[in-house]
Amino acid sequence: MVMLESIPGELHLEILRLLDVSTIFTMRLVNRYFRDLLDNNEDTIVRGCLQYVECIGPHAILLQFYPLANADNVTFRHAKRIQETKRNIMRLARMVGQTQNAKIDALYCIQHTCHLYAQQIIFTIEEDKYEVLERLRNGLLGDYKTTQIQHMLPLFIRLVFKTAEYFNYNFRGFCLPYSQYSQCNDWLLTKGPELLLELERTKASGDETMQEVQIRLSGMFRRYRDRLVIVHDELIRELQKRGSGLMTDPGIEIQQFLQEEDTILDVSARHGLTDYT
Repeated sequence: MVMLESIPGELHLEILRLLDVSTIFTMRLVNRYFRDLLDNNEDTIVRGCLQYVECIGPHAILLQFYPLANADNVTFRHAKRIQETKRNIMRLARMVGQTQNAKIDALYCIQHTCHLYAQQIIFTIEEDKYEVLERLRNGLLGDYKTTQIQHMLPLFIRLVFKTAEYFNYNFRGFCLPYSQYSQCNDWLLTKGPELLLELERTKASGDETMQEVQIRLSGMFRRYRDRLVIVHDELIRELQKRGSGLMTDPGIEIQQFLQEEDTILDVSARHGLTDYT
């Protein structure tokens, strides 16, 4: 430890900027010297940690959603939140078997969109619902790249069916009825894809039955029910707005997924997917 402390403080600082969040918090426990060094250089260390270690590859989009220009986003507390978000997203990606970089990026986009949508429907309850929906459609999807939306579309449908699986909806060998599809869509839209993590924990703990969870979720956003949208419809609408032929790849992927699951979408839930599934 004496040898470690004999290294110049500037070098310590450079090293700390290139550590992951968990290691940084471990270093805080080493001794008072490192705790003071971390506390006195929080901004510099967190910026380096997020830019060069935590938010790289498919996780780089986190810096778009939570820019470091915001002073609240360069604290150790925020860095820990980022790390937890990454862990949740990777768990979700494994749950639906979609761990490719493009799918992880799309999962972040879905998470961000759901969270913003849920927040905005609450704060705009007194406004005309059609104006709100139009503004949300333009504001929430307009900044995404076309390829991101193409990946978001089949990925969200996977999330819907995974949610249906947790609620023991019997869709393999049958179609998933539109009422159940819509219900799972609404819960994901208002809770975000982390809903699956909640269902996983509930199933493991046995604290609630799935029926009790269903009743609880149905009551949470009952007041906003007429403001909820079918997410795959909105994604299709955005792709159609951007050009022709953009539904081909996601359509093929959706078709392959439904074949793997031995199921089909209820005709009333298909909408713009009709030509592809």
